[in-house]
Amino acid sequence: MADVSVGTGNTRSREAKEWDVIVSVPVKEFLKNRRDRALGTILGNAERDVWPKLTRPEQEAFRRVVIDALNSYHDSVLDLVKSEDSSRNDVVLEILEKIDRNLRRTQPHSD
Repeated sequence: MADVSVGTGNTRSREAKEWDVIVSVPVKEFLKNRRDRALGTILGNAERDVWPKLTRPEQEAFRRVVIDALNSYHDSVLDLVKSEDSSRNDVVLEILEKIDRNLRRTQPHSD
């Protein structure tokens, strides 16, 4: 599986640190895990099926675009969750867990 720990190099702003207080830990962890699995799946398949057709700079550019796009999406979702009151976070987490269970059933295992 691809290394998904690579970030964009952006430093966390003061606003980003406020997420730690506003967004419940289970919701943050769920979203982080889903993002990491998505990155692992996309980059793992790309490295196996696409990399042989690309030059090293193209591989790095592809990886950077995918990571930046998913991190941006992840940040957007955190913003949306942050904008909800904390009592709704539990409802959001329950819905996200249902989605996760369905995705796990329908996705082929890459590990």
